[in-house]
Amino acid sequence: MVAAAIAVSNIVIGSFRQAYCPPVLLGRVTATMSLLVRAGIPAGALAAGAIAAAVGVRGALWVLMTCFALSAALLATPAIRSVRDLPRQPAVAMSRAAR
Repeated sequence: MVAAAIAVSNIVIGSFRQAYCPPVLLGRVTATMSLLVRAGIPAGALAAGAIAAAVGVRGALWVLMTCFALSAALLATPAIRSVRDLPRQPAVAMSRAAR
């Protein structure tokens, strides 16, 4: 289920990025996001190794499952659940349009 959620979120995020970013900046934004996401992989591996060394492999798996449960609980908060649509314009442009 986690892999399916990741696949769906990648599609939503990519579509949002294409619709939201100006075409001139789209390549830079995509490259920056790829760098940030891929830079997290070795950092996560180091953290997982440190946790496993400290509490053992079984304990590290419990820590991972706790993180998954907390992230699901975070998504269930009213602040997240009440947001139904992605913004169509940057916040600066939206505040100017409201004036």
